[in-house]
Amino acid sequence: MSISHARQLHARIIITGQSHHHLSLAKILTSYCQSEPLRPSTSRVLFDSVRSPNVFLWNTIIRAYARSDVPQEALVLLQCMLRRADPSPNAYTLSFVLDACANSGIVAHGRCLHAFAVRLGFESNVYVLNALMHSLSRSGELEWARKLFDESPQRDVVSWNIMISSYVHSGRFEEALSNFAAMEDNGVKGNAVTVVSALSACAQLGRLEMGRRIHGYIGTNGIGLNEIVQNALIDMYAKCGGMIEARRTFDEMHSKNTITWNSMISGYARAGFIDIARRLFDEMPNRNIISWTSMMTGYVQNEQPGHAISLFRELLLKGFEPDEVMMVSALSACADLGCLDQGKSIHGFLNKRGIHLRCMLGASLIDMYAKSGRVDAALRVFNGLKEKDVNSWTAIITGLALHGQGRACLSMFGSMEQSQIAPNAVTFVGVLCACSHAGLVDDGFRHFNRMRRVYGIEPEIEHFGCMVDLLGRAGRLDEAEDFILKMPIEPTAGIWSALLGACRIHGNFKVAETVARALIDLDPHHGGRYVLLSNIYAAGSKWEDVTKVRKKMKDLKVEKEPGWSWIEVDATVKQFFAGDQTNLQHGEVMLMLEDINRRLKYEGYVPLGNKSPCDIDE
Repeated sequence: MSISHARQLHARIIITGQSHHHLSLAKILTSYCQSEPLRPSTSRVLFDSVRSPNVFLWNTIIRAYARSDVPQEALVLLQCMLRRADPSPNAYTLSFVLDACANSGIVAHGRCLHAFAVRLGFESNVYVLNALMHSLSRSGELEWARKLFDESPQRDVVSWNIMISSYVHSGRFEEALSNFAAMEDNGVKGNAVTVVSALSACAQLGRLEMGRRIHGYIGTNGIGLNEIVQNALIDMYAKCGGMIEARRTFDEMHSKNTITWNSMISGYARAGFIDIARRLFDEMPNRNIISWTSMMTGYVQNEQPGHAISLFRELLLKGFEPDEVMMVSALSACADLGCLDQGKSIHGFLNKRGIHLRCMLGASLIDMYAKSGRVDAALRVFNGLKEKDVNSWTAIITGLALHGQGRACLSMFGSMEQSQIAPNAVTFVGVLCACSHAGLVDDGFRHFNRMRRVYGIEPEIEHFGCMVDLLGRAGRLDEAEDFILKMPIEPTAGIWSALLGACRIHGNFKVAETVARALIDLDPHHGGRYVLLSNIYAAGSKWEDVTKVRKKMKDLKVEKEPGWSWIEVDATVKQFFAGDQTNLQHGEVMLMLEDINRRLKYEGYVPLGNKSPCDIDE
């Protein structure tokens, strides 16, 4: 019955005085309760006009309130029903009230209703038990729901789905998959709801093989590949790196929504196929803010911040309102480029819109200002934050470390600890870098040891690299080499490079040569390593060895990537590559460099001849 027909019938009943006709009233009440938008108050007026409503009418109005914006009213109605004594609640009544508890998050009432269900003899009713488990798990009582599940005399597919989905929503993905396996072992056939929850768990854990097995389970058990299931498959494959299977599923879909396209775009971007992601983005029939954000985040992750900024500008021109996640991506791109003007523009946009700087957005602003050379502005943003989490503190600590403000960095770290904010692994990278740049060896070792002892954080390769750099900068090369040899994890090229840099600074060419050769062995096609070794030989006037290294580079066809730098002018980033003559302003640039060289010479600057890569007169 349509809502207009229900109103006509309602008016007729009022005129004729047939309010005792329960069947007609039930039809009207059902139509009111199922209308969109749901207005239970209108239904309540009709319900209150009934002299002796039967259990069906009670259940209809209780269910309407359970699914409304005021689910707690369903509990009030149950109390009214119990006071009348007739009719008595049935299994459906309880299930609707339990839905209300789940939707309102009222845990205490859920527990009382459990006892009430036992008293009414519904403790073995699978329908009621499922509603109880759903209510308890939604209210944060997952362990109690599990106890009910384990003690239940009978379980259907809904029972298993409630437990699997509850574990997924609680972030307990391994347990969700364990329950899926147990469901198979118990001979219960899953449905679309089951596989969507299981695929979500696989996506979060990166369990590609398990996801493939579930895909096979779908076909074996005749589960229909509707849009929701196909989207779950694409999301799982994309997050687990199985882009071939994701694309196959994508191409087989007859109807694709924005969720489908966005999953593919983010999946390709995450896998490093940013050009394919952009082609899909351009082909999308309809984009939402998530589409733009996924593409921008992809550019940032694939170290193409310039494209991210261009996309952000295009988004604004098209009239989209950027959300917080997009702002974070845009600020990250600005930070990577050192694009201060654009970053300040975004900050101004946030202020103009009155957007509250939550922790992640505030941390991104701090990072942008710090990496753009404005540590003073970074501090102002940090001090102005109403809420500070570990990301905010880490951003300002890392920013201070980046600018060589070691003492200020350690002082900020002390304030963080006093605020009872536990640092993470990234925070300690900033702290150790600050100690390295400031030459604070003892402080560096103290904080390095506190990582595991106080905070239970196992040092990672970045932390070991900071310690090697710390010892190297202090000239304690033997200790640095011994530290590397005693590391519990295999040293990477970055670790050896830190020691090599220290050897060059302190003129220890013997160790430097050994380290440089070790680096070449790790990556024989890395051009920069050969250049480093060549320069080391040049610094020691070993010109024959310089020639041999250069010849080996030529024989192996190893080329060093040209160095590059950038500068921001009028909100546009200009990029310069070493030896690049294709720039339209190349002549003007060279004239400016010559002028700078003349001025340096006039001021008394003398180049370091011992760094020359060739045997030539100074």
